[in-house]
Amino acid sequence: MRSRFSVVLLSACLAGPGWAAASRVDPAPAQTCPAIAGGSESLAALPADARLDFLRARLARERSRAWDWSTGWKVTYGALIVGQLALVPLLDEREHPDLYVGAATSAIGLASLLVLPLPVLADQPALERRVALEEGQADRCALLAEAEDLVIRDAADAAFGRGWLIHAGNLLIAVGAGLVLWQGMDDWESGLTALVTNFAVGELMIWTQPSGLEDDLVRYRRAELGDAGSQDQLTWGLSPLVVPKGAGLTWTSRF
Repeated sequence: MRSRFSVVLLSACLAGPGWAAASRVDPAPAQTCPAIAGGSESLAALPADARLDFLRARLARERSRAWDWSTGWKVTYGALIVGQLALVPLLDEREHPDLYVGAATSAIGLASLLVLPLPVLADQPALERRVALEEGQADRCALLAEAEDLVIRDAADAAFGRGWLIHAGNLLIAVGAGLVLWQGMDDWESGLTALVTNFAVGELMIWTQPSGLEDDLVRYRRAELGDAGSQDQLTWGLSPLVVPKGAGLTWTSRF
Protein backbone atom coordinates (compact mmCIF):
# COMPACT_ATOMS: atom_id res chain seq x y z
CA MET A 1 0.00 0.00 0.00
CA ARG A 2 2.83 2.36 0.91
CA SER A 3 4.75 1.66 -2.31
CA ARG A 4 1.64 2.21 -4.43
CA PHE A 5 1.06 5.65 -2.80
CA SER A 6 4.69 6.60 -3.47
CA VAL A 7 4.40 5.72 -7.15
CA VAL A 8 1.23 7.79 -7.50
CA LEU A 9 2.81 10.78 -5.73
CA LEU A 10 5.93 10.53 -7.86
CA SER A 11 3.86 10.42 -11.05
CA ALA A 12 1.95 13.55 -10.01
CA CYS A 13 5.17 15.43 -9.28
CA LEU A 14 6.67 14.45 -12.61
CA ALA A 15 3.54 15.46 -14.48
CA GLY A 16 3.19 18.80 -12.64
CA PRO A 17 5.65 20.86 -14.71
CA GLY A 18 4.08 19.54 -17.88
CA TRP A 19 0.64 20.59 -16.77
CA ALA A 20 1.91 24.06 -15.85
CA ALA A 21 3.59 24.44 -19.22
CA ALA A 22 0.47 23.32 -21.03
CA SER A 23 -1.75 25.69 -19.04
CA ARG A 24 0.51 28.75 -19.50
CA VAL A 25 -0.68 31.00 -22.39
CA ASP A 26 1.73 33.49 -23.86
CA PRO A 27 0.25 37.00 -24.17
CA ALA A 28 -0.88 37.92 -27.65
CA PRO A 29 1.44 40.35 -29.43
CA ALA A 30 0.25 43.95 -29.58
CA GLN A 31 -1.66 44.68 -32.76
CA THR A 32 -0.01 46.99 -35.27
CA CYS A 33 -1.64 48.88 -38.13
CA PRO A 34 -0.37 50.51 -41.34
CA ALA A 35 1.11 53.97 -41.02
CA ILE A 36 -0.94 57.02 -41.87
CA ALA A 37 -0.22 58.75 -45.20
CA GLY A 38 3.11 60.48 -44.77
CA GLY A 39 3.87 58.50 -41.63
CA SER A 40 7.23 56.96 -40.86
CA GLU A 41 8.02 53.27 -40.71
CA SER A 42 8.46 53.66 -36.96
CA LEU A 43 4.82 54.66 -36.68
CA ALA A 44 3.65 51.41 -38.27
CA ALA A 45 5.71 49.45 -35.76
CA LEU A 46 4.00 51.05 -32.75
CA PRO A 47 1.07 49.28 -31.06
CA ALA A 48 -2.29 50.40 -32.38
CA ASP A 49 -3.58 51.14 -28.88
CA ALA A 50 -0.63 53.43 -28.15
CA ARG A 51 -1.32 55.38 -31.32
CA LEU A 52 -5.03 55.57 -30.58
CA ASP A 53 -4.39 56.77 -27.02
CA PHE A 54 -2.15 59.56 -28.33
CA LEU A 55 -4.77 60.77 -30.80
CA ARG A 56 -7.56 60.60 -28.25
CA ALA A 57 -5.54 62.62 -25.75
CA ARG A 58 -4.67 65.28 -28.32
CA LEU A 59 -8.26 65.58 -29.53
CA ALA A 60 -9.49 65.91 -25.94
CA ARG A 61 -6.95 68.65 -25.24
CA GLU A 62 -7.81 70.49 -28.44
CA ARG A 63 -11.54 70.28 -27.74
CA SER A 64 -10.98 71.84 -24.32
CA ARG A 65 -9.05 74.70 -25.91
CA ALA A 66 -11.65 75.11 -28.64
CA TRP A 67 -14.43 75.23 -26.06
CA ASP A 68 -12.64 77.95 -24.08
CA TRP A 69 -11.86 79.93 -27.23
CA SER A 70 -15.34 79.77 -28.73
CA THR A 71 -17.11 80.41 -25.44
CA GLY A 72 -14.86 83.36 -24.67
CA TRP A 73 -15.50 84.96 -28.04
CA LYS A 74 -19.24 84.30 -27.90
CA VAL A 75 -19.42 86.04 -24.53
CA THR A 76 -17.21 88.86 -25.80
CA TYR A 77 -19.25 89.49 -28.95
CA GLY A 78 -22.48 89.17 -27.01
CA ALA A 79 -21.28 91.73 -24.49
CA LEU A 80 -20.21 94.08 -27.28
CA ILE A 81 -23.62 93.85 -28.93
CA VAL A 82 -25.55 94.44 -25.72
CA GLY A 83 -23.15 97.11 -24.47
CA GLN A 84 -23.21 99.19 -27.63
CA LEU A 85 -26.97 99.00 -28.05
CA ALA A 86 -27.42 99.90 -24.38
CA LEU A 87 -25.44 103.08 -24.95
CA VAL A 88 -27.72 104.28 -27.76
CA PRO A 89 -30.28 106.03 -25.53
CA LEU A 90 -27.53 107.45 -23.31
CA LEU A 91 -25.40 109.18 -25.95
CA ASP A 92 -25.91 111.97 -28.41
CA GLU A 93 -27.69 111.06 -31.63
CA ARG A 94 -24.51 111.75 -33.59
CA GLU A 95 -22.88 108.78 -31.86
CA HIS A 96 -25.66 106.35 -32.75
CA PRO A 97 -24.29 105.28 -36.17
CA ASP A 98 -20.99 104.25 -34.56
CA LEU A 99 -22.80 102.12 -32.03
CA TYR A 100 -25.11 100.51 -34.56
CA VAL A 101 -22.24 99.63 -36.89
CA GLY A 102 -20.20 98.27 -34.00
CA ALA A 103 -23.11 96.12 -32.84
CA ALA A 104 -23.67 94.87 -36.39
CA THR A 105 -20.06 93.80 -36.90
CA SER A 106 -20.07 92.12 -33.48
CA ALA A 107 -23.21 90.25 -34.52
CA ILE A 108 -21.37 89.00 -37.62
CA GLY A 109 -18.59 87.66 -35.42
CA LEU A 110 -21.05 85.96 -33.08
CA ALA A 111 -22.97 84.45 -36.00
CA SER A 112 -19.78 82.98 -37.45
CA LEU A 113 -19.17 81.11 -34.19
CA LEU A 114 -22.73 79.85 -33.94
CA VAL A 115 -23.13 78.80 -37.58
CA LEU A 116 -19.62 77.44 -38.14
CA PRO A 117 -18.36 75.94 -34.86
CA LEU A 118 -14.95 74.32 -34.79
CA PRO A 119 -15.44 70.67 -35.87
CA VAL A 120 -13.28 69.30 -33.05
CA LEU A 121 -16.07 70.24 -30.64
CA ALA A 122 -18.22 67.48 -32.14
CA ASP A 123 -15.52 65.14 -33.46
CA GLN A 124 -13.88 64.37 -30.13
CA PRO A 125 -17.07 63.23 -28.33
CA ALA A 126 -18.07 61.24 -31.41
CA LEU A 127 -14.75 59.38 -31.33
CA GLU A 128 -15.10 58.63 -27.63
CA ARG A 129 -18.55 57.16 -28.21
CA ARG A 130 -17.13 54.98 -30.95
CA VAL A 131 -14.28 53.84 -28.70
CA ALA A 132 -16.79 52.84 -26.03
CA LEU A 133 -18.79 50.82 -28.54
CA GLU A 134 -15.66 49.07 -29.82
CA GLU A 135 -14.34 48.23 -26.35
CA GLY A 136 -12.93 44.71 -26.32
CA GLN A 137 -12.86 44.33 -30.10
CA ALA A 138 -9.74 42.62 -31.39
CA ASP A 139 -9.32 44.66 -34.58
CA ARG A 140 -8.33 48.21 -33.72
CA CYS A 141 -7.11 49.34 -37.13
CA ALA A 142 -10.50 50.59 -38.35
CA LEU A 143 -10.97 52.62 -35.17
CA LEU A 144 -7.44 53.99 -35.41
CA ALA A 145 -8.00 55.01 -39.04
CA GLU A 146 -11.15 56.88 -38.03
CA ALA A 147 -9.26 58.74 -35.29
CA GLU A 148 -6.51 59.64 -37.76
CA ASP A 149 -9.07 60.97 -40.24
CA LEU A 150 -10.61 63.19 -37.56
CA VAL A 151 -7.23 64.60 -36.53
CA ILE A 152 -6.33 65.30 -40.16
CA ARG A 153 -9.65 67.05 -40.77
CA ASP A 154 -9.56 69.12 -37.60
CA ALA A 155 -5.93 70.12 -38.18
CA ALA A 156 -6.81 71.19 -41.73
CA ASP A 157 -9.75 73.21 -40.41
CA ALA A 158 -7.48 74.98 -37.94
CA ALA A 159 -5.06 75.85 -40.76
CA PHE A 160 -7.92 77.12 -42.92
CA GLY A 161 -9.18 79.23 -40.02
CA ARG A 162 -5.93 81.20 -40.14
CA GLY A 163 -5.57 81.19 -43.92
CA TRP A 164 -5.56 84.11 -46.31
CA LEU A 165 -9.24 83.72 -47.17
CA ILE A 166 -10.28 84.27 -43.55
CA HIS A 167 -7.97 87.28 -43.23
CA ALA A 168 -9.40 88.70 -46.45
CA GLY A 169 -12.94 88.24 -45.16
CA ASN A 170 -12.03 90.00 -41.94
CA LEU A 171 -10.55 92.91 -43.89
CA LEU A 172 -13.65 93.10 -46.08
CA ILE A 173 -15.94 93.37 -43.06
CA ALA A 174 -13.73 96.02 -41.46
CA VAL A 175 -13.57 98.07 -44.67
CA GLY A 176 -17.34 97.76 -45.08
CA ALA A 177 -17.93 99.07 -41.56
CA GLY A 178 -15.55 101.95 -42.20
CA LEU A 179 -17.19 102.89 -45.49
CA VAL A 180 -20.67 102.91 -43.95
CA LEU A 181 -19.60 105.57 -41.50
CA TRP A 182 -17.24 107.44 -43.82
CA GLN A 183 -19.34 107.60 -46.97
CA GLY A 184 -22.81 106.99 -45.56
CA MET A 185 -22.52 109.31 -42.57
CA ASP A 186 -19.81 111.59 -43.95
CA ASP A 187 -17.61 110.97 -40.91
CA TRP A 188 -14.14 109.87 -41.93
CA GLU A 189 -12.81 109.81 -38.37
CA SER A 190 -15.47 107.37 -37.22
CA GLY A 191 -15.00 105.38 -40.42
CA LEU A 192 -11.27 105.04 -39.86
CA THR A 193 -11.80 104.13 -36.21
CA ALA A 194 -14.33 101.46 -37.17
CA LEU A 195 -12.03 100.02 -39.83
CA VAL A 196 -9.01 99.75 -37.53
CA THR A 197 -10.98 98.50 -34.52
CA ASN A 198 -12.93 95.84 -36.37
CA PHE A 199 -9.90 94.62 -38.25
CA ALA A 200 -7.84 94.37 -35.05
CA VAL A 201 -10.56 92.49 -33.18
CA GLY A 202 -11.06 90.10 -36.10
CA GLU A 203 -7.34 89.41 -36.38
CA LEU A 204 -7.11 88.75 -32.66
CA MET A 205 -9.91 86.23 -32.96
CA ILE A 206 -8.22 84.54 -35.90
CA TRP A 207 -4.77 84.25 -34.36
CA THR A 208 -6.00 83.01 -30.98
CA GLN A 209 -7.86 80.09 -32.55
CA PRO A 210 -6.50 76.75 -31.22
CA SER A 211 -4.06 75.14 -33.63
CA GLY A 212 -2.25 72.50 -31.59
CA LEU A 213 -3.44 69.61 -33.74
CA GLU A 214 -1.23 70.76 -36.60
CA ASP A 215 1.91 70.19 -34.53
CA ASP A 216 0.45 67.02 -33.03
CA LEU A 217 -0.12 65.59 -36.51
CA VAL A 218 3.49 66.27 -37.47
CA ARG A 219 4.71 64.56 -34.31
CA TYR A 220 2.36 61.64 -34.87
CA ARG A 221 3.66 61.02 -38.38
CA ARG A 222 7.18 60.94 -36.93
CA ALA A 223 6.05 58.43 -34.26
CA GLU A 224 6.89 60.93 -31.51
CA LEU A 225 4.16 60.03 -29.07
CA GLY A 226 5.70 61.44 -25.90
CA ASP A 227 4.28 64.25 -23.77
CA ALA A 228 6.70 66.95 -24.93
CA GLY A 229 4.99 70.18 -25.76
CA SER A 230 1.62 69.12 -24.37
CA GLN A 231 1.49 71.81 -21.71
CA ASP A 232 0.62 75.42 -22.39
CA GLN A 233 2.99 78.07 -21.13
CA LEU A 234 0.68 81.01 -21.73
CA THR A 235 -2.78 81.70 -20.41
CA TRP A 236 -4.81 84.62 -21.69
CA GLY A 237 -8.15 86.29 -21.37
CA LEU A 238 -10.30 88.82 -23.20
CA SER A 239 -12.87 91.31 -22.00
CA PRO A 240 -14.98 93.79 -23.99
CA LEU A 241 -14.23 97.50 -24.03
CA VAL A 242 -16.96 99.89 -25.15
CA VAL A 243 -16.24 103.61 -25.65
CA PRO A 244 -18.33 106.40 -27.21
CA LYS A 245 -16.50 106.30 -30.54
CA GLY A 246 -16.18 102.57 -30.92
CA ALA A 247 -15.56 99.28 -29.20
CA GLY A 248 -12.72 96.87 -28.71
CA LEU A 249 -11.19 94.30 -26.38
CA THR A 250 -8.77 94.33 -23.49
CA TRP A 251 -6.17 91.56 -23.46
CA THR A 252 -4.62 90.06 -20.33
CA SER A 253 -2.01 87.30 -20.31
CA ARG A 254 0.01 85.36 -17.77
CA PHE A 255 3.25 83.49 -18.46
